[in-house]
Amino acid sequence: MKNQNLVERLVGLLKTVYSHPFNRRRPFFALYRLIRWQWDKRVKSGPIIYEFWNCRKILCFKDATESMWLVYNYIMDWDEFWFIQRYLTSTMCVFDVGCNIGVYTLWISRFIGPEGRIIAFEPSGTAYQRCVQQMRLNHLESVKVEPLAVADREGEAHFSTGMDWNNHLIQDGAMRENFVIVHAVSLDHYCRERNVKKIHFMKIDIEGAEMLAFRGAHQLLSDHLIDVIQFEVTDQLGSFGIQRSQLIQYLESHGYCICSYDLKENRLVPCIDHRSFKQNMYAAHDVDWVNERLQSGVSAH
Repeated sequence: MKNQNLVERLVGLLKTVYSHPFNRRRPFFALYRLIRWQWDKRVKSGPIIYEFWNCRKILCFKDATESMWLVYNYIMDWDEFWFIQRYLTSTMCVFDVGCNIGVYTLWISRFIGPEGRIIAFEPSGTAYQRCVQQMRLNHLESVKVEPLAVADREGEAHFSTGMDWNNHLIQDGAMRENFVIVHAVSLDHYCRERNVKKIHFMKIDIEGAEMLAFRGAHQLLSDHLIDVIQFEVTDQLGSFGIQRSQLIQYLESHGYCICSYDLKENRLVPCIDHRSFKQNMYAAHDVDWVNERLQSGVSAH
């Protein structure tokens, strides 16, 4: 029975790995990475450094789920990473809200030059330190990593611990044994204090607390100072008493169109029915402009 369960888990893992578009194109490279990761994490101590994308060294941590999926998939989020590559220009300002150990931040850094700006936010002490290590390893001193939670107001907040990449802000009044006190900031306040005039792209992944962040960016959204937002639509919103429709309506009330990204056509496609939304969606106040930018930045995949 034990051997049968092991085989079933292995088959399940291989099916998951080979469902990724990159791995279907490079099946032997995928198998090599899987075997190497399983071997290295058993025989090597500490984090393991691998080279990714022919230009970045990344610390992979044995206890970090994000490290595992990066190793397995190489281009971790296929559609989303291609959107970033095609949309960004070297002078843009990018926010990575909920950067975890910095995989998205490192991918973004490939396309932002010295005249651009990258600011990443991560309140988890462990993940923050790991993200800082990643930037130092790649000599990305210009990337600003902030040990802050993004919410709807300034001040202290409770943040969960021991949940790896699922750590999250804890709703006021919610009971949880394992938490730390972190400092929270609203994006409106942060941008005023740091003289951030425009955010060209913002990726936000904060495990259900997205509405708090959007409420704290009311002025930025009202003035259309964030061009494109990549955000999650998950059931975790419910832990903050928010329904998917409420999140969508809030963005739409500020003049944003909710879209999905069609990789094949390389364009944002407005969504009609929010119930059909997949996990990562996009909000843009000028979809036509974004699509023009995508076409001008197209590259083969």
